[in-house]
Amino acid sequence: MTDAFWCLRALLGYWRRRPLQFLTLFAGLITATALWSGVQAINSQARQSYDKAAALMGGDALPFLAAIKGTDFPDSRFGEFRRAGVSVSPVLEGKIEVAGRTLRIIGIDPVSYPRDQGGLTVGETTEDLIRFLDPGRTLLSPATSTLLTSGPAPMRMLAEHGIPPLTIQPSMPDDVLVMDMFPAQAVLERMGFVSKLVATNPTALAHVSPTMLREAGLKIVQPEETISMDGLTDSFHLNLTAFGMLSFIVGLFMVHSATGLAFEQRRPLIRTLRACGISARKLTLVLIAELMGMALLGGAIGMVMGYLIAAALLPDVAASLRGLYGASIGTDLSLGPGWWLLGLGMSLAGALLATANSLHKAWRLPVLASAAPMTWYRQQKYWLRGQAMASVFLFGIAALVPLLFNGLVSGFVMIGALLLGAALLLPFVLSILVGIAGKLARHPLPEWFWADSRQQISGLSMALMALMLALSVNIGVGTMVESFRLTFTDWLESRLVSDLYINGLNPDQANELSRNLGQTSAGNALLPIRKVDQVMAGWPVEIYGFQDHKAYHDHWAFLQATPDHWKQVAAGTGVLVSEQLARRMNLSLNDPLPGLPGASSRTVTISGIFPDYGNPKGMIMMAIDRFDALWPDAPADRFGLYLDPKPDRQGYTRLISDITDRYALTPDQITDQAALKAYSLRIFDKTFAVTVALNSLTLMVAGTALLTGLLSLSAARLPFLAPLWAMGVTRKHLAFLELAKSLSLAAFTALFAAPFGLLLAWCLVAIVNVEAFGWRLPLHWFPGQWLTLFLLALLTALIASLYPALRLYRIRPEKLLKVFADER
Repeated sequence: MTDAFWCLRALLGYWRRRPLQFLTLFAGLITATALWSGVQAINSQARQSYDKAAALMGGDALPFLAAIKGTDFPDSRFGEFRRAGVSVSPVLEGKIEVAGRTLRIIGIDPVSYPRDQGGLTVGETTEDLIRFLDPGRTLLSPATSTLLTSGPAPMRMLAEHGIPPLTIQPSMPDDVLVMDMFPAQAVLERMGFVSKLVATNPTALAHVSPTMLREAGLKIVQPEETISMDGLTDSFHLNLTAFGMLSFIVGLFMVHSATGLAFEQRRPLIRTLRACGISARKLTLVLIAELMGMALLGGAIGMVMGYLIAAALLPDVAASLRGLYGASIGTDLSLGPGWWLLGLGMSLAGALLATANSLHKAWRLPVLASAAPMTWYRQQKYWLRGQAMASVFLFGIAALVPLLFNGLVSGFVMIGALLLGAALLLPFVLSILVGIAGKLARHPLPEWFWADSRQQISGLSMALMALMLALSVNIGVGTMVESFRLTFTDWLESRLVSDLYINGLNPDQANELSRNLGQTSAGNALLPIRKVDQVMAGWPVEIYGFQDHKAYHDHWAFLQATPDHWKQVAAGTGVLVSEQLARRMNLSLNDPLPGLPGASSRTVTISGIFPDYGNPKGMIMMAIDRFDALWPDAPADRFGLYLDPKPDRQGYTRLISDITDRYALTPDQITDQAALKAYSLRIFDKTFAVTVALNSLTLMVAGTALLTGLLSLSAARLPFLAPLWAMGVTRKHLAFLELAKSLSLAAFTALFAAPFGLLLAWCLVAIVNVEAFGWRLPLHWFPGQWLTLFLLALLTALIASLYPALRLYRIRPEKLLKVFADER
């Protein structure tokens, strides 16, 4: 143990003399752990929220009764089933808007509701139950309570809705209010109706007769038929995990670079320790102990930083999940010890992986091995061909994976192999490019410049790989997001065919408004819109009924359609389906549409397939007559108002005011097309805010890797720079050459990254997006974005190399002269 102690002390002395290399190693461990653990914290918080929300209504454990037509049904059904001996409990669900936030209202019967579901309790005593019923209580999470009590406006809106007094319950998910059935019906204006009858135990519905269900107009929904938010959001969280793992790998590049350089520069010390009697086994164990200590310290700091990163990004992630899937997650982090232990474990495992090569060399190093500290730089070139061959192997994997396997994970395996292969190929390509530039040089100083750049590739290879990965991901994800935005904007233009959307009109009011419009202009039309929600093949589907009109003919875009698709739809023999639904159910044009009530599944065929970007649900469009025949009880209070000719902005405002006053509507019951587009684009920007943030963080990590790499190499490069200074090249000129060298390597790296970034964009659009969402996004090119990222790469390299160049500019002449006094 005494030998091990002195051996460890001698090894640690190296880091005291090389603080910049220690900073590189530590920065790599911290950034790798911070970004990976931050992403895992976000995912963990989301999973907890999903579990709370699922468990609140029985989660995936209990079946329930729902209306065949997908609507609310009379609460008298509850009494009928209870009298028949069926143990069920009524539940009413709906949504309201308070202070710009959508809140989910859940009404329950506290007497019959299963007490062991979701940690939801109304109290343990009879007095608690009475207080819940009269005067009533509203159960909500602490975060939701803070939101609703933060000012007079939310409190006033709560009072207007008639919501009972608030009571905090920590087990509740955010944005959910649970109250007794009667006040819930009053708040949602659904007096006498419920949404479902939940079984109080798994077997409660086992003996319900089909006749009783048919007479009640209900169906049994088994747990596996419910839509898990985990399933819907898997792709989003897998994307976050991929970003976190990419950042983790970039950080490990920094660790590998620092420990590889440290090993080569500590060869004389290692040789001396071995000569003094320290065995290879003991020396390797001491090196591992040294590394583990640094990994634990760096990992602990990284975990704290990861927590702060997660706390900063969580609001944007919550907005993304609400925008994409309607999922609500908490914005207050609640992390258990498992997260901390896993993060530290990843730090230790990553450090061992990054230093495995150096540890193996230490284990196998002969006692009388050469102690030349620059061996690493000279020998590194022999690895270039090996890395190039490994990259070809990885490219082969990337090409074969999508051909042999399906699924989201295979898509990310393909992307991982592609990016790792590109990273391994980068030093080889840079060496070739710099060599070509050197052959084109015609003067001694430019020749030295390119030769020295070629030699420096070895020491900066890991940092340049990190920069290449960051740029490729920025180009790929940026291209995908901008393509999505452009397509989404075009989709809004084609989908929002009506100028105004009106909710809450009864049939008499609709007829009167339609007559008034006809008196104004023959081109105006009030278009009814019907909707029901169904489950087909275990997937949520929105079915719309619409009135055939030229507004749809002029604007609706199709991926595929029969020649007379509009005629088929108007006749009720054809329907239009979204791309997601067609892919999920393997449907093509002229196929019958399964899952419709009665004989419609055999008589209705698919006339067109349309894109429905970003919608996690399937969608079916059919003629309103066919819709009404299938779902006669569906709400008939939603309309689209089509205007021809189009009024100006003031005309829209006057029309909205007239309709609101004449029919006693509230402002939120009328939405104009422009406002809906603006709202949708705000949702879009919020949805991808976290992606932009992670892109920026990854680029910052790459810049840090480049900075620490340059700082680590600055002292070792003095023997190469001193002869030039002695021959008359000024320190200012030398500093300028070092800046130019970094910029040149960064420029070559950016040019190399661009095609791989575009290939990454194609993989995301053509493979990952299709597997994740069931639709394919049109891919657009954005040369302006590429130029911006190229300039950003140069700026990153300039910032990273400024301080090392400034140190060289300010170096004292005697330090340069000392180079010639040493044995070199």
